[in-house]
Amino acid sequence: KAITANYTGGSYSVMGINADGSLGKATAHPIKREGRTSHVHGIFPHKKSQSIFITDLGCDLLLQIDQAGNTISETQLKRGSGPRHLAFSKKGDKAYVLNELSGTVCVFDIEGKQPQLLQEIASDSVGGGGSADIHFSPDGKYLYASNRLKEDGISIFCVDKRTGLLEKIGYIKTGIHPRNFTLSPDGRFVLVAERDSNRIEVFSRDKRTGLLKATPYKAELSMPVFVMWGK
Repeated sequence: KAITANYTGGSYSVMGINADGSLGKATAHPIKREGRTSHVHGIFPHKKSQSIFITDLGCDLLLQIDQAGNTISETQLKRGSGPRHLAFSKKGDKAYVLNELSGTVCVFDIEGKQPQLLQEIASDSVGGGGSADIHFSPDGKYLYASNRLKEDGISIFCVDKRTGLLEKIGYIKTGIHPRNFTLSPDGRFVLVAERDSNRIEVFSRDKRTGLLKATPYKAELSMPVFVMWGK
């Protein structure tokens, strides 16, 4: 199956994949909440359960569906949270939801039938209202989240190996509007797409402490919004 997030349309769509790789007819699944406007922001397949998690920024909703598009669970976040992106723990037992508007990370235990909130911790501590992207280090020991619109930069969290809870241990400023970033497969570098600085900036990463350091290496290009490593 192929599943798309329809931000303006307030729905997600499910399409079959034909033998030749082409897509079948899309079946739209609108999300309706009285007095709210749905903005489906992200689709996140969960390998362990073969289910899919969906973040709805407009309805403050974390949705879990099966591969046919049927609802497994719905989890309501605080009003005004704005869930945007999500990262799964290395074991696949927890989901870390980055909320764009409230600037927090919500940690959920997702091993049961219904996700259980374990922690909510600030990534954006200055009220920028533009938290953007979230990723784990390859070893799963550290979590990173980018923040925009005010004091743009990346929050650094240490992950408790027993509980999975977060402790914020650092923050590094970046260029303007770090919409997306990626860690190198070996965990030594972080590449940040700084949209309004018109560049991709390279930070070195201390694998022992998890902390980041600016380097002189930058790639200048027009309004980068996404970067990833090739395989």
